[in-house]
Amino acid sequence: MEDFEIVGKSYDKTIELGAKGIDPYKDLPEWIKADPDYPAFERARNDGGDSGSDDPRIKAFLNPSAGERFVDLGCSLNLMLRGYDAWPSEYHGVDVSAKTIELLKGFVAKNNLTVGALINGSLHETPFEADYFDIGACVGSLEYFKKDFVEKALSEFNRILKPSGRFVLDIPNITSPMRRFMNILEEYQGRPDKFDISPDEFEAMLRPFFSFERVDYDGVAMIQYYLTKKEMKKEPNKYKELEPYLESGLIGVLQKAQGLYGWLSEDLLAHVAEKTGQSRAKVYGVATFYAQFRLKPMGRRHILLCQGTACHVNGSAEIEEAVREELGVSEGETTADGIFSYNNVACLGCCSLSPAMMIDGKAYGSLTPGKAKAIIREIRKEETV
Repeated sequence: MEDFEIVGKSYDKTIELGAKGIDPYKDLPEWIKADPDYPAFERARNDGGDSGSDDPRIKAFLNPSAGERFVDLGCSLNLMLRGYDAWPSEYHGVDVSAKTIELLKGFVAKNNLTVGALINGSLHETPFEADYFDIGACVGSLEYFKKDFVEKALSEFNRILKPSGRFVLDIPNITSPMRRFMNILEEYQGRPDKFDISPDEFEAMLRPFFSFERVDYDGVAMIQYYLTKKEMKKEPNKYKELEPYLESGLIGVLQKAQGLYGWLSEDLLAHVAEKTGQSRAKVYGVATFYAQFRLKPMGRRHILLCQGTACHVNGSAEIEEAVREELGVSEGETTADGIFSYNNVACLGCCSLSPAMMIDGKAYGSLTPGKAKAIIREIRKEETV
């Protein structure tokens, strides 16, 4: 059974318990209440330290207005229990629990509400058109899924949200001490917490799609993100030279793209994702994982500093320090004027000239710190004439 079906059935059971007046988060067995972290969990809930869907900061950030469409992904009971029915925006809900959607349709009919679609389905595949929603939220839902599913869900959120659309979502902070207890609690509810992504890794997955407006950490091991969808400008045939190589496998395509354009911009990564059928999160993840890929533009003049044995013995560390001082940047960076970038290499193959460096294919040997600086100054003078 798919994870989202397991979660859906668990929430179906929660609806059934709710109809009997049972709150599954309050009516807990004694063995859970005896856990050493249970008091901290209770304090956070009672003091408002858990950032749930009723957190007033969500509404304040999304700022729902008449004429806007809002999509609530994964926790559609908000319409009935959290006051979302009073929002001026048009409500649309997607929930993995069939009983939740059934209950909400009855609530809408009974109260004569006007809402958009109420859909029983998964977060990673929705029936909506691209760029359909002005605002959206996915709170308390991603924690039940592993990385592969989360990648697809983020790609779907990006697809259905308008450019510059506002979005709020949260994830478990797997580095938090409270995470152990929350895992026990969710396991007891019949929906095991399977989230396996560190905060840093998750934020790298978000960056191709969203700009970060705010990040909050709550008292029960959740992280809440307030985001704005990036506007991706598309230019027809901008990367036409890359077209013949799109069947080369993702790493091969990225290598060719970098060879053609010098570096991998967010726009170029989005183009690769679209043309290869990969999620933007996956493409960005590969580009950031391998050191060979550059996510910033290179300088017009590329300095390679040899770190081979002969150069190391003869003072390559002092040469690098001098180069870094002269350029004002660290390895892999580009000077503010766009003239120089520098990288260390294992060996340039000119050991008799050690310590050595190479600039655009020309070797410079028997370097001293002063000589290295003088070479760079001379080239900069040529570039600025």
